[in-house]
Amino acid sequence: MSAQVQTLRELLAGTHPSVSALLDRIDGRGLEPGLLLALMEWGAHLRVVRGFSHNTVHNYLDAVSRFFAWLTVRGSGLAAVSTPLAEEYQRHLYVEIGLGAKARDVHITAIRRFFAWREAMGAGISPVRSVPGPRQERRVPKKYNAAQLQRLFGACDRGTALGRRDYAILLFFYGTGARRHEVVALSLDSLEFRERFGYVTFHGKGAKERVVRFERPVMDGLHAWFADRDRLQLDDPAAVFVGVKGRWVGRRLDRSGMSHVLGRATRQADLRGNVQSHLHRLRVTFATDLYDAGVDIERIRIALGHEKIETTRGYIAVSDRQLQTSMPVERLLEVTGEKRDGMPLWFRRKTGQLQD
Repeated sequence: MSAQVQTLRELLAGTHPSVSALLDRIDGRGLEPGLLLALMEWGAHLRVVRGFSHNTVHNYLDAVSRFFAWLTVRGSGLAAVSTPLAEEYQRHLYVEIGLGAKARDVHITAIRRFFAWREAMGAGISPVRSVPGPRQERRVPKKYNAAQLQRLFGACDRGTALGRRDYAILLFFYGTGARRHEVVALSLDSLEFRERFGYVTFHGKGAKERVVRFERPVMDGLHAWFADRDRLQLDDPAAVFVGVKGRWVGRRLDRSGMSHVLGRATRQADLRGNVQSHLHRLRVTFATDLYDAGVDIERIRIALGHEKIETTRGYIAVSDRQLQTSMPVERLLEVTGEKRDGMPLWFRRKTGQLQD
């Protein structure tokens, strides 16, 4: 490993433990030295110059390093990359790796961004500029109903420190609409408590900062957990959520730890789906419940940390507010010339007044 690569690697590794762990895995992918240097330079550009979050840097470096590993196995370099080659790689991701459309789109987006950066640095026109991403089926997002949320929160045994911590985490996700990496990175100085509510400052995607209010139940859950947390020997005194068992005692929970918390609760609550789908569903529920409460969608966008309001609209599940929207019966009767008889359809059928 060259001195330049080592310097860039150390810079990136210092941004977050998850990025450091990824770099260890990239070391095992056998990238050609020139590809490895280009990857490290681009990663530093994303984090330092563009200010992308460590989560985005992690995902992009992972995607492009896998593409580079595929090139290396083929004996190809950057000069061989073309639109047909990129489309062949998409087929590889689908057929051999089994990635769905959303995951493949992350890979293709990362590869496009890498070559756009190369183009900006004077390396020539990007060979993948016109490569289309996979078409994704738009589905109505799913939310938790009240009974499911009660089962989820009830799955936490609040008679134990583990249960109180898990309860505080789940309620914080639901009560703030936070992303997983935002809760992982949460520190005490990000929280502000008032008498009946509190505020949290998130540092989200693209180094964007936002402040979200949370209500008394979330605050009470945090305070109950803090009583346990303060009795532990903490590796990081600023960490809000830490391990309580085994070798993880006192250590900040990472992405995997957060996934275990949600996975354990959803299994005990008998809620189906993988961890990522449950994490997304909590944000969808946060957004939809705010919408049903009459909150303006622009304010929901700000709370979720979205750049575009179209993204926020994609988070609104079929809500009670939407289900109340229908053509007024008086208008339907007016245009059809029918008269209201006062009897519901099921009664008219049952009494023989209406034939199927």
